[in-house]
Amino acid sequence: MKKTATGQTGAIWSRSRTFAVFKVVLVVVMAVEGLVMAYSAIRSETISTLNQILTVTGILQAAAAILLLFRLTATPAVVILFIVFAAMLVVHGPSGNLHFFVYAAGTLLLLTRRS
Repeated sequence: MKKTATGQTGAIWSRSRTFAVFKVVLVVVMAVEGLVMAYSAIRSETISTLNQILTVTGILQAAAAILLLFRLTATPAVVILFIVFAAMLVVHGPSGNLHFFVYAAGTLLLLTRRS
């Protein structure tokens, strides 16, 4: 901890810097997961409509996650991500996909606090 001008100890990182790091990490994780989902669907040997849906959904998730980085496109990106997360929870159920709740909470936090 370092001392501030008033002699009180303060955090080394500011809240805005910590929030910016959180934002970038969340975007990277969601984008990578979306791309991995799309890649897995493309590489699957099973020929089905579900693979095409998973490919589009994965690419949509990755693109919307990247759009979260920009202030003008953050709100539409959050709406797209909530639709993607809701669809995934309906298809897969909440049993093995609790990380979507974490992603949804993080995107909601990004929507409520813009930086």
